Amino acid sequence: QTTDDYWLILSTEKYPAIKQLFGHDPLLKWVVTGLVLVQLLTLPAVVGLSWPAIVILAYCFGGVINHSLLAAIHEIAHNLAFGHGRPLHNRLLGFFANLPLGIPLSISFKKYHLEHHRYQGDEVPDIDLPTLIEARMFCTTGGKLLWLALQPLMLVLRPLLVRPQPATSLEIVNLVIQLLFDAVIVKLFGWTALAYLVLGTLMSTGLHPIAVLLNTEDEQGRLRHPKSYPPIGLLPVLGKTVERMLCVVAGFGNPVARSKFPSKHPWHVLGYLRDREVVVRYAGGERRKRNSKGCIQGSITGPSFWNLILDSLLRELGELGVYLQVFADDVVLVFSEQSASSIKEEANRALARVHCWEVINKLRFTSSKTNSMLLTKKLKYDDPVVHMNGEQISLLVGQIRLLDLTIDRKLKFIPHVAKACKKTVNIYKGLAQAAKAKWGLSPEVTRTVYVVMIEPKVLYASCVWAPATRKLGVRKMLNAVQRSVALKACGAHRTVSLHSALIPSMLLPLDIRVREAV
Repeated sequence: QTTDDYWLILSTEKYPAIKQLFGHDPLLKWVVTGLVLVQLLTLPAVVGLSWPAIVILAYCFGGVINHSLLAAIHEIAHNLAFGHGRPLHNRLLGFFANLPLGIPLSISFKKYHLEHHRYQGDEVPDIDLPTLIEARMFCTTGGKLLWLALQPLMLVLRPLLVRPQPATSLEIVNLVIQLLFDAVIVKLFGWTALAYLVLGTLMSTGLHPIAVLLNTEDEQGRLRHPKSYPPIGLLPVLGKTVERMLCVVAGFGNPVARSKFPSKHPWHVLGYLRDREVVVRYAGGERRKRNSKGCIQGSITGPSFWNLILDSLLRELGELGVYLQVFADDVVLVFSEQSASSIKEEANRALARVHCWEVINKLRFTSSKTNSMLLTKKLKYDDPVVHMNGEQISLLVGQIRLLDLTIDRKLKFIPHVAKACKKTVNIYKGLAQAAKAKWGLSPEVTRTVYVVMIEPKVLYASCVWAPATRKLGVRKMLNAVQRSVALKACGAHRTVSLHSALIPSMLLPLDIRVREAV
């Protein structure tokens, strides 16, 4: 497992300039002062505005200021305003930065946030993790939206419910100062001004920011490889709302190509996609690049737009008489001819049409990820040479994996059964090992695990590879999976035969179960 020390060494070696960012920021106190003054100078303009105008102003302007102040309070909690040698100065600046937020949270945030760093991932001390009550209360789409909007309030109330601690003297001082400030605001400018500040705080952390996460998916230890970190886009709520309107109300999908599609909706799409930029901010610098193609993960309209674009390729290849099967962005082309030369000609002609489609749509299928497999019973044959995008496709492979189904060139499906059995056995061993601390799995639980997890895992796509169960080798692999489970399900000794253990366990042999499922 990669430790924090590894990441620290890797980061400092590759980017030594990071060390210059260590320590307190002498400009932070002046930035906080400027933000607080700007927010206070805005309050006279709020007086007399209607509630819709106050909400819009709080989202577009006040939320930006309060979001920056919340980030400043985070830095102040780590003593980065005046340094660790002047804690009182940091606390006083935290009181000052807390004023426009309307909610006293500077000191309590510091107390619980430091515990968050100390016990990250622990469900009890780490109060940054949502509780089970929140998961049950806000499980709907509207509930999740409300939870996002009330995120700052959750951060204030969650510690009081999950990990209550006695209030410190500084927390009481923070509360008194904030209440006095709120009272002065109400006295001078009215309740609308205070509502403007609180709304800005509530919306600034829940519905306001745009974030991008990097999710590590590589399991081979290639942590330095860029493809190990695919981006996951967390679009803003309003952006997803617009996408939902375009996707559902406008009815985007394959029917868009029909002549009866309303002419006004494509203009909405063009307005949504026009003038897009990719912004990268790092180490105080910023780079922008215009983007005219592509759709990040997490987009609601992405699959519909992709279906709309791919539909033209399906039509073009269909006119050539090519059989193809598509699932998401996985495209399978099937050619059937009497000779390898004929297959080569047909495949290259179809791939040339695919290349023209790529150029027109500014897309590109990766040649390195494209494989070809020849299915034949002939003992002597020539391997067809197929090119894509001017590059020769990888040499003929012995098997391909499509939708978690391994297809071998002889269509015996023995590799698929072997992989499915191995994966299932590993999962079962992990469950059994985890349950050893509590005297293992009981026979009832073992049978439930088999019926709910093991059997469906093995039976996946059984309608395709069911004929393979006639082979003795396949039946042996299936019996090996079922034997250990059957023995534990009936409590028999390990010398008991498989079929003798299946009867008291009330389990059907897997090979028969596969043919029955078909």
